[in-house]
Amino acid sequence: MPKDWIWVFDDHPSDASGPGDNFDRRLLAYAEDTGEIQVDIVFDSTEADYFFSPAGQPGTHDWRVGTWRATVDVTQANAKVSLALGIARVNAAGTFQQAYAGLTAGQVLSSTGVRVFSGPTLAQSGAVAGDRLRVLFSWVRDNSIGGNGIVKFGYGDPAVDIVGVPILMANPRITWNGIALDFPGPLTGYKAQPMVDRAQDRSAGVVHNTNVSASYRRVRAVLDRFDNVAFWDSLKAWWAWARQGKQYAFALDSGDVVDKAMTGAAASGQKDIPFTDTSSIVAGRKYLVRQAAGHDEEVIQVDTITANVKVTCLANLKYSYVTGDVFRSQDYFPKLVNVDGAEPPFDENAGITYSFDSTAEEDRG
Repeated sequence: MPKDWIWVFDDHPSDASGPGDNFDRRLLAYAEDTGEIQVDIVFDSTEADYFFSPAGQPGTHDWRVGTWRATVDVTQANAKVSLALGIARVNAAGTFQQAYAGLTAGQVLSSTGVRVFSGPTLAQSGAVAGDRLRVLFSWVRDNSIGGNGIVKFGYGDPAVDIVGVPILMANPRITWNGIALDFPGPLTGYKAQPMVDRAQDRSAGVVHNTNVSASYRRVRAVLDRFDNVAFWDSLKAWWAWARQGKQYAFALDSGDVVDKAMTGAAASGQKDIPFTDTSSIVAGRKYLVRQAAGHDEEVIQVDTITANVKVTCLANLKYSYVTGDVFRSQDYFPKLVNVDGAEPPFDENAGITYSFDSTAEEDRG
């Protein structure tokens, strides 16, 4: 079952940044190492520091309402300093988009130990899959004389150095020869790129004709630094199948695998798509609609569902479709063929951790 997104605080710089950051560190789905981060808050002042999730995480437009929580392990206390946390949605570049939760009450850090912060998240408008999470550490030092403003807190321990939000974490899955291969966690890299086989007739510097013979997706899936030995062993069995050019299915989220054929025509400029079976289609979710015999396609968002009759889109269709055309989850690919070549797309890193980086294309046959 899908679970909440959880990241671990890390001390390395993020590739995203916001204006006025004192530091901009990473949030990681998997810890790389552990240690302490030190801050020194200036007398009678405040300081704002940030952590950013990686590009492509959480990888959804559905920023759910619920309860968020974070735990911070204070390893060097300071009674002159207090800490409050807040979270926000930022775009891929790290620019603020919308508050995902308000700032918590400040906690005076007069003793070491794990501090817990939590609260309700806020409904989001206009979220896209490329948005990231930003965690604000808001420090305040009082105006009492003497001492310093130094505080230290831990990073990298998945038991205590974490932040979690009620966004559902996708559970990637490969299905080959009827066998389900579930990944041990969310991908650290993912790309589904629209591709085309195209031939052009050129002469005298002029394109006289263009023929498109196939439209398809090229899918790259990356999982860095995992230590699940059972998954590592299962990859070897899958590779014995995939390296022969045999088809397999891939789902970015094993809970979102809609793959249906339309059961009637759907004209451009209107919102209804007919289906005699609407099971597993979810209102509010986005899907890919694609011509089976042509090359037109678009992403639609389902507004309402009339059970076993039709789905109604939020906006008018841009193209026309006929019976048998494709209605599919955006990140589900039922027929992929591996294109990595002879080398297996996974590596062993000094016998401690493993990595997976594979590219496949939709089978056009």
